[in-house]
Amino acid sequence: MVAKSFFSSLVAVIVFMMIGLSAHAITRTETVELTVPDTVLDISGFASPNATVEVREFGSVIGSVVADVNGNYSLSLVSQSPGFRTLIISQNDVDGQASNQVPQIVSVAVQDTTSLVVNIAPTIDRKTDLEVLQGSLVQINGYTAANSVVTLTFTSGQQITTTSNASGFYEFLVSTSDLPTGENSVFVESSVGAQSSQASSVVSFVVVRESDASPDLVVSPELLPPPVVTSPDNDAEIPGNSVPVSGTAIPNSQINIYENGVLIGSTFADDSGEWTFVYTAISTPVSLSFEACVGGECSVLSTNLQLNFSLVLENLLACEIGFALSEYRFWGVPVGDEISLNAVDIRGEGIFVIDWGNGVQETFNYRDGQDSVFRWEYDAPGNYSGTVRYVQGFDDIDNECQITRYFSVNVVDQRSSDLFLWILIIATLLSWVMTGVKKQQNDENNEKSMVE
Repeated sequence: MVAKSFFSSLVAVIVFMMIGLSAHAITRTETVELTVPDTVLDISGFASPNATVEVREFGSVIGSVVADVNGNYSLSLVSQSPGFRTLIISQNDVDGQASNQVPQIVSVAVQDTTSLVVNIAPTIDRKTDLEVLQGSLVQINGYTAANSVVTLTFTSGQQITTTSNASGFYEFLVSTSDLPTGENSVFVESSVGAQSSQASSVVSFVVVRESDASPDLVVSPELLPPPVVTSPDNDAEIPGNSVPVSGTAIPNSQINIYENGVLIGSTFADDSGEWTFVYTAISTPVSLSFEACVGGECSVLSTNLQLNFSLVLENLLACEIGFALSEYRFWGVPVGDEISLNAVDIRGEGIFVIDWGNGVQETFNYRDGQDSVFRWEYDAPGNYSGTVRYVQGFDDIDNECQITRYFSVNVVDQRSSDLFLWILIIATLLSWVMTGVKKQQNDENNEKSMVE
């Protein structure tokens, strides 16, 4: 009985303690942080390789990015204002040419990510004069996505297509033979697969008949056809980083050399019109084009030659060198007169190695602030094709960190030049005298007729 009573009392105590603990239980409160989604605008598409893409609103840049080597770009704009927005997404290509600015209306969702795909308009430039003789060529080029189909459209509806190269460069040589006289306008668009770009800006040119042309209009590609490349083939795979490039052109013309649209040198065609030079690549792929020049007149550019090299200098940027020449071709230089090669836009320090094209080679060390003008006098008439190499450092002129530019010089015998000038003056005077005599005879004949 006592045991039972004790057990009952123990149970009662335990129940009482549990009730007490329950009454004094500690309540634990957790704070939950709510995350409000950001309002984000993602923009992507294609432009031209290495172009600077800018997003503008109300005239101000609100975002920018550099496209990759194929022209693809993407950027994400955070903390955006929701609602309908009018944006302009445009590009500046590697030559600094700006594309057409096409307004783009987009509805930005609140507290969400809105995606916008804009394939930016190609850049476009007319390289020939505004006025051209009917039958001449009009040169139009620019940049867009790499290896894209580019369509040039006349406002009349006629279309021509070409393909951009791996650098995004495209070019049209438009014949005006079948175009109407007066103003003609064109624009371009590009496509990659099923994706199409915006339309470029419109460029115009005026076609005139020769009988209506002003005396200052000198355009005749029939007299100055562009050079033709005979080797290597377009899209060739080149082992190493250099290759001889050959072609045909006007005999004894100077061939200007363009690398990805930038002038890098000049060489000569021989008496039969054959020309060749050894091109050394500093990047790959590369697009080369050429024009033939005689005196002060040059042809339009040739079609592009795209080359792919298996070996180029991988650490070229680490070399930190670069230069250009202020002038690449010299014409009608008298024997004994001095020419000056002026190196400009020099980056880095190193050695200039100059081959004057006559068997003479000179080297000059260059440090910041030193003279970068190199002079030479040719002692015999002829056509000379030379090179200028700039090599980083001062230890080894054959190390791999170097850049080559090309120049050409036409040297004439001053005596022959003076003789030709005197012959021209005498012929002009004789022509003037004979014209005066003929006019006097006509006047006398007219007087006799009137008397009779």
